[in-house]
Amino acid sequence: MKLINNRFRVIDTINHGEVEEFCIVKDLHQKEKIKFLSIYYDGRDKKSIDYLTKEFNSLVNIKHKNLIESEKFDIIESINQKKTKSLMYYILNEYIENPRLIDLKENISLENSLKIILQLMRVIDYIHFRGYVYKHLSPTNIFVSDDYSIKIRDLASIYRDFTYSHHNYLTELFIDPEIFSNNEGINKYVDYYSIGMIMKYLLFKGLNIDNTNKNNFKDEFILTNKQKIFLLKTIKNLTHKDAVFRNISLMNHIKDIIATFNLNYDYDLVKEREHLILNTSIVGRDKEIKSC
Repeated sequence: MKLINNRFRVIDTINHGEVEEFCIVKDLHQKEKIKFLSIYYDGRDKKSIDYLTKEFNSLVNIKHKNLIESEKFDIIESINQKKTKSLMYYILNEYIENPRLIDLKENISLENSLKIILQLMRVIDYIHFRGYVYKHLSPTNIFVSDDYSIKIRDLASIYRDFTYSHHNYLTELFIDPEIFSNNEGINKYVDYYSIGMIMKYLLFKGLNIDNTNKNNFKDEFILTNKQKIFLLKTIKNLTHKDAVFRNISLMNHIKDIIATFNLNYDYDLVKEREHLILNTSIVGRDKEIKSC
């Protein structure tokens, strides 16, 4: 496969023929800008295609600096200048070359760990504001730049992962167990759980720690007793087995982390949400709507 729709020149193909089949391409309509192209087959990926046909106009308008941007969902009409024999679709995303959080080998400082946590809370809160639940937040879906700015995978790819349970054992550790037992009643608090688990991943000596205490923190982190108590309380709130008790908003968690660690972290919630939104989804917000 060298050319798709006489527009995308293929540089590399990843997972050819598998559920997640991707191409790194040059967009000939945009001065050969490198993009990420995901391939969907009509039979195998029908559920995802039906979802994207309905939802992509909403997904493409969810733009946040910490979320990989989806640009286009369309039919693959030709490959190597020949008309395709079967119905295939593609999604075009911005291309991110940064490593995933799970692949980082160096020790991440306390300051940069908190920076990652704050960015995650911010982008997930925005996704919830737009009416979606992420569901698959884990170190495998977080890309980290040299200055520890992050981007998480696009919502379309995450939907396919969730639909086909396309994740490894590590990812499962970060997914709220409620997802596996109550697929129909999923709400935004499953993402709170994942953030709490990522806090453990970044701040603790080991991830599989049920009995969290002050001795769990990495030895290289210099933390006051007050800061340790605060972080433990925050993690316990986010990962509480009963989602009803995950009752502190992500925006309040952000404010509390900034205040506790005296961080220079700027965010403008009003500016982030000020543009007019006419196509906000209500996916995963049934309970909120019923309570209105």
